Amino acid sequence: NDLKQSSITQPDAVTYGTLIKCIANLVPFGNVRNKMASDIFIKCREEGLVNGLVFDEIRRAVPGRVMAELLTETMHSGRRKKPFKDWMLRDLPRSWKANVVERKPKKKNASTKKNKNKKNTTNNKAEENKPAPTPVPIRPLRRIRPETSWQSGK
Repeated sequence: NDLKQSSITQPDAVTYGTLIKCIANLVPFGNVRNKMASDIFIKCREEGLVNGLVFDEIRRAVPGRVMAELLTETMHSGRRKKPFKDWMLRDLPRSWKANVVERKPKKKNASTKKNKNKKNTTNNKAEENKPAPTPVPIRPLRRIRPETSWQSGK
């Protein structure tokens, strides 16, 4: 609730996923854990922020019967009939995932590649003039003698 009331930041899918992960790792099994994780998941799906992290962590945090309760409305909406343990993110309604913003890795510019190629050609010419490094001799491994239990005290 504090995050939602903040004018500076708003919770996103990573926030919800991390909260559920903390519950899974820190709260002992039982009704309190199930209630806490379920409440966070329900808020998350109402805001349309369920992503892979959230879905994986809720499945880890709550037992199958609680998961069945969380997904019951989806089951009755004409979705595929399969066990809840086999459900994947794509099986969930789009409205639960509507506001998720996935970050994609940045692509390198073609101009950056050209500059790197130019630098490599100048470095290659300089490296051609250098003498080859002398190889370092490899020492043979020391033979380790097995120790009997009466010698080590183990």
